[in-house]
Amino acid sequence: GRGHYFDRLQARLEEARFIGECGLDTVRGPEAQEDQEILLRKQVRLAIAGTKVLILHLRGDLAVIQRAQAILIEERVPPGHPIYLHCFTGDMETYEAWVRLFPNSAFGVSPVTITTPAAEEFCRRADLSRILLESDAPYLGSRAYDLLPQADYLATLRHLSRRAVLGATAHAATKFFFH
Repeated sequence: GRGHYFDRLQARLEEARFIGECGLDTVRGPEAQEDQEILLRKQVRLAIAGTKVLILHLRGDLAVIQRAQAILIEERVPPGHPIYLHCFTGDMETYEAWVRLFPNSAFGVSPVTITTPAAEEFCRRADLSRILLESDAPYLGSRAYDLLPQADYLATLRHLSRRAVLGATAHAATKFFFH
């Protein structure tokens, strides 16, 4: 159960550089919400105590992202703590609100998360040095997703070359995860 997973995580904390993916996922139904919040709070505390990158998985509507923000504030996550929002599904307003609260955050985009008008606006306007390209394979399908179509999509939206987008997002990932 929940305790066994957390005990294993805590035992390996010394060698870890990141804590995650952890978060809230409404796809599992409302009955799982309380357990998810308990685990998220525990993992947030581990990330803060060990100054580890916190990798968040927030799947659902805007309320899920807002609830996660509230939990991080309640748990007193320092504003400069590194937070990675895996498969970000928020809009530009959500991105801006998140960056105001947690300015050392990065946002992952995947083939699934870039298909809405709100995601398109985010991809066009968000700071490119905060965007990381994700394949998230094999969970998004039966094959590994190539990052090039995402890079091409961002390049088209931003009127940049593929090379410029790949360079910027690779630099962002390196800076964020291997500082």
